Amino acid sequence: MTKYVDPKLIKQELSKIRKSKHFGYQRVKLKAIKNPTTFARHRNIELNRKNLSNDRFMQYLRDISKESQKND
Repeated sequence: MTKYVDPKLIKQELSKIRKSKHFGYQRVKLKAIKNPTTFARHRNIELNRKNLSNDRFMQYLRDISKESQKND
């Protein structure tokens, strides 16, 4: 007798395999593991680039630059 396997479960498992083997996903995952603080900072900059106007984004970058100079 064969057991019934839910097609949704099969689709989920295939999706997990496809995601974990994708070159872009692996590259981003390694970057995040190697240097999590830089990765998080870069990701926040990219998100703010989409959400802020050009003037506010440039001010945001200046503020980040000043903050990083204080920490150095």
